[in-house]
Amino acid sequence: MMQLRRQEALAVEQKRNKLITIGVLSGLVVVIAASFLWFQTQKQALNNVYVNSGQSHLTLETNSGRKILTIVDSQQNPEVFYRVILQDSPAGKKLSLGCNWINSNGEISHQNSYQTKQINKAVWPTYCKYKFHPASPVGNWQVEMYLGDRLLSQTEFTVK
Repeated sequence: MMQLRRQEALAVEQKRNKLITIGVLSGLVVVIAASFLWFQTQKQALNNVYVNSGQSHLTLETNSGRKILTIVDSQQNPEVFYRVILQDSPAGKKLSLGCNWINSNGEISHQNSYQTKQINKAVWPTYCKYKFHPASPVGNWQVEMYLGDRLLSQTEFTVK
């Protein structure tokens, strides 16, 4: 009789342990799946960011972006802004952006790396800048803006 009760108690305990194990494993699967979906959603939100051609241009600080530059006179030591309008920007996020200023020799003369403020609208204007000097190589230059390692926009211009 005593042995029968022990066997019944053992069976009840094994059943309870099995249910606990199934519950923990199920919870773990749900957490892993939710994490995967969250990361995919975040990645997709960043992949949706784009720049329309024609919405990226060079300007001088003094003209507040109204006059577009195609030729930069390095003898005047200008600070040049590469202004870009991001489309489908993820609200509530801060984006890590960077710019490469590539000189006429194909070398990176300057790199910008920054994080935006928290985005609160889908169309987000941003910029990076570079101060030219008389020793800057003359010729055809290029500036590129990146979101992480993804090229968003590039513009060519001439330095004289």
